[in-house]
Amino acid sequence: MSSLLSRATTKKSNHGVHPESKKVGGEIRPDYALTDRLNQWKHVTKSLLHYYQGLAAIEHTTSKSTLALQETIQVPFHEGHQFLGEGGWQEVLYSVRDQTKILADHHSALGNTIEKTVVKELEGVRSELKAHITAIEKEAGALADEVEKERATSASHLTQLSSGLDTFDNSSEQMLPQHDPYLSHIAVSKQLHKQVLKENDLQASIIRFQQQQPTFEENIAKQIQSACRLYDEAKATKVKEIEAVEKEIAAALQRVSPTAEYEYASSKPGFTIDPNSPARDVNAISFPGLNHPATQAIKEGYLERKKRFTKSYKESFYILSPSGYLHERRTNDPANTNAPGFSLFLPECSLGAPAKESDKSHKFHVEGNKAVKSSFESKVKNTLRFGGKEIAYTFRARTHTEMLGWWELLDKLSRDTKTAVESRTPVVGNPIAAAVANVGYAAPEGTSVAESTTTAPAITTEVPSGELHDTVPAGENVEEEDDEESGGSSAEEEEEEMAEARTAPSTPAPSEGQKAEVLPTYAGNPGGVSTAEKAALTEKGPVLGEPLPVNTSENIPTASTSA
Repeated sequence: MSSLLSRATTKKSNHGVHPESKKVGGEIRPDYALTDRLNQWKHVTKSLLHYYQGLAAIEHTTSKSTLALQETIQVPFHEGHQFLGEGGWQEVLYSVRDQTKILADHHSALGNTIEKTVVKELEGVRSELKAHITAIEKEAGALADEVEKERATSASHLTQLSSGLDTFDNSSEQMLPQHDPYLSHIAVSKQLHKQVLKENDLQASIIRFQQQQPTFEENIAKQIQSACRLYDEAKATKVKEIEAVEKEIAAALQRVSPTAEYEYASSKPGFTIDPNSPARDVNAISFPGLNHPATQAIKEGYLERKKRFTKSYKESFYILSPSGYLHERRTNDPANTNAPGFSLFLPECSLGAPAKESDKSHKFHVEGNKAVKSSFESKVKNTLRFGGKEIAYTFRARTHTEMLGWWELLDKLSRDTKTAVESRTPVVGNPIAAAVANVGYAAPEGTSVAESTTTAPAITTEVPSGELHDTVPAGENVEEEDDEESGGSSAEEEEEEMAEARTAPSTPAPSEGQKAEVLPTYAGNPGGVSTAEKAALTEKGPVLGEPLPVNTSENIPTASTSA
C-alpha cells in the first residue's frame, strides 16, 4: 500500500511542475511557483473531499444494511398465544427491531451531516483555490508573458548591436543602414527601458501575491481543519447515540428471565399433560362404522388366477367384500392399505359352473370386466371405447371343498350363473305313434284304450343340447378376451371341459341359495314336439323287424314340465 501511495505521490509531484516553469539557465517564472503551490493545495482539498464523500457513502450503506436487518425479526410470533406479550421475548424482539431502526437512522444522519458540512466546506475551499489561481494567472501570468516577450526583443536588439560593432571593428565592408551601431544602440536603449518597466510591473504583482500567500494558505489550512473537525464532532455525537442504542439492544436481550416464558405457558390450562394420566389403548379404538356389516369381509383366502402367456397360475390373497367386490392382494398383510391391484365387481359379472370333484383342477370362471380405479380411467375407457367386452377370469383353489366355499358365496353376489346341462336324449310322447307301435298288445287291466294310448311309451327323438345352458339375457354377447389379466384357458383344458359337458349328468334341482335353471323348449309347442317330428311319425310307419324301444315303467316328463 505504501509503495502505491509513493508512486501516486511521485506521479502527482511530476505533474504538479508546470511544463514551462523551467527556462533556459534554470530560471523559474515566479507566477508559476505561486500557481504550482496553489494547485497542490487544491489536490490536498480534492483528496480530502473524496475521502469524506467515501465516509458518507459508508454511513449510508451501513444504514441500508442495518435497516434490512429488521426483516429478520418476525413479530408477533405465529405461536404468540403460547408466549408472553409484555415482559417476554415478543417484547424483546419488538424492542430490538425498533432500536435497529433507530440505529439505521443514526448512520443515515451521520452520512447526511458529512455531506452537508464537511464535504460542502471542502468544496468551498476548492472553489476558493481555483479563483485565486485564476487571479494570479490573469494578472501575474499576463505580466510574465509580456516580460518574456520584452526579454526576447531585447536579446534580438542586443545581438544586432553586437554584430554591428563587430563589423565596425574588424571589417571595412559597408554594412546595412539599419545595422548601423548608432541606430542599434538607440533601439537597445529604448527596448531595455521598456523591459525594465515590464519587469517592475511583474515584480510588483508577484510581491503583492507573495504577501497575500501566507495569509491565504493559512485560511485554506484552517478551513480544511475546520471541515475535518466538523466530521470528528458529528462522528463523536453519533457514536455516543449509536452506543446508547446498542446498549439498549443488549439490555433488552438480557431483560427476560430464562424461565419466564415456560412458567407462563405452563400456567395456562391444557398446556401440559398430567403425567399420571393413563396411556391410550389400541384395543379401545372406536369410531363410527367400526362394526358395520359392510366393513367385514365375507371371505378371505388364497386363490390362484391364470395368466395369459405362460398359462400358469399365480397365487394371491383374495377378499370378498359385502359390497360385491372380489379384491386381489399380493399378501395377506392387514397393514397394507394400498388400493388392490385387481378387483372384480361381481354384480356386473357372470359366474361359471364349478368344476366337479373328480376333475383334475378345482377351478371356476368369472366373466366380466376389471373394476376401474378412478373416474379418469372410466372416462378414458369411455372415450377410447375399449373394455366393453367381458373377459373370462379363471380361478383355482387348492381343494374342491375350498373351491365350493368360494363359488357358493360368489354365486350369491354375481349377476347370473352358468351351470352344466346333461347332454341326454329327451323322450317325446306321441299318442298316435304309440298306438301304431303297440297294436296287437293287450292293454293293462283297469286301463282304457285312451289311457293306455296316452301312457304308452313314446318314440324317442334325440334333441341336441348345448354344452352349457346360460341364463344370460338374449342378445348379450359375452366374449373371453385372452389377455394377461384375463387368465383364458389352454387347449388341453378346453378339450377337457368339452368332454365333461358332453358326458355331464342331468342338472339337479337348484339347491338353496342358487339360481333356478331354465331348460330349452320349442317355441309355440308346450308338448315339446316339433312340427317336423309330428309329420315324420304320421306319414312314415315303423320299419318291420326294428321295433321302437318301449318304456312302460315311468312317464318321462317333457321339457315343458321340467321347465
